[in-house]
Amino acid sequence: MKMSVGSIFSVFALLMILLSGCTSTSTSDVNEQVEDTKSNTVSISSDGSGDFATLDEAIEAAPPNSIIVLGEGQFDLSESHLIEKSLTIQGAGSNLTTISKSSGGSPIILFKGEKLIVRGISIKRAGEFASDIMTINGGEADFEDCNISGGATSEDKTIQGVGLVIRGSSNVTMKNCIIENNAGFGIVVTDNAKLTVDQIKSVNNQIGIVFAKNSIGDVQNSIFSDNIDYGIFVIGLVQVNIEGNTIVKNGTGGIYFELEAANGEVRDNKLAENDLGDSGTDIKIMEVYSPALIGNTCDGKGKSRLGGDLNGIVFMGRKSTPTDPILEGNSCMVARCTTPTGSFLSLECK
Repeated sequence: MKMSVGSIFSVFALLMILLSGCTSTSTSDVNEQVEDTKSNTVSISSDGSGDFATLDEAIEAAPPNSIIVLGEGQFDLSESHLIEKSLTIQGAGSNLTTISKSSGGSPIILFKGEKLIVRGISIKRAGEFASDIMTINGGEADFEDCNISGGATSEDKTIQGVGLVIRGSSNVTMKNCIIENNAGFGIVVTDNAKLTVDQIKSVNNQIGIVFAKNSIGDVQNSIFSDNIDYGIFVIGLVQVNIEGNTIVKNGTGGIYFELEAANGEVRDNKLAENDLGDSGTDIKIMEVYSPALIGNTCDGKGKSRLGGDLNGIVFMGRKSTPTDPILEGNSCMVARCTTPTGSFLSLECK
């Protein structure tokens, strides 16, 4: 359809009005924002040069909404830090910039502010002391190109050695991060917290991710492997979607839903070799609740120590199992197991 000259002129005039309005009203604002960003940006080098001699000093002294830019190298913290202000910590890359702590105390960083952004940084424990690595307890946090590792559990178990604890009403996003080599869980999401992850790896932890209580999760395109127990463990009134992940070689199982944890979908995940534990399952649903299970693939090679081939999707209940679960397009053997006596030693499957 051809536009009349008058119509073309009207559209052009409208665009000019909109553009001129944006230009005339926003140029000074943009300049102010640029200057504010410059004034609130501090740089630190691992040799002690820069705006502050140490990262400890920068965290304490930088005003809210500051950007702390770290160069290449290792930045040792002398103490644990409670951060109650909005802050951005930007490194040169998770393989180039490391924040570490080699003295006692846990967690290394506790955030309770409004907004935390972490980019291009590894955060780890250095030394023999027990420690969680990071805790987010309120506000928003955004991680990208990060590595969180080295959590160590104390003898009395009061410190669990978790990589990242997310609690309260926190809202956390993670992309292209690695959570690894934590003696406790890789990530714990609890209370009413929300975690959204894309393209992360959680490997060589006790469990890759734990969702508990009333938490919310969206886990996509990620890898959970070689964890001692489960890749993903869900317990409580959790709403979680688990989609497009690779969940392999976890010692006890791939995904475990316990008790009321039934809301959400488990879709298009690849699960294999999660068959070293007592139940030998890729996906295990405990009791009478179940999320929707759609389009998942299992290798079907697991053997349960309790007897029988249980690898795949397994429903387990002390008295009953879900009566009408949503099962669509899964390439997994499905087993229904009950324990009439209340003991899993008397497991009956069909």
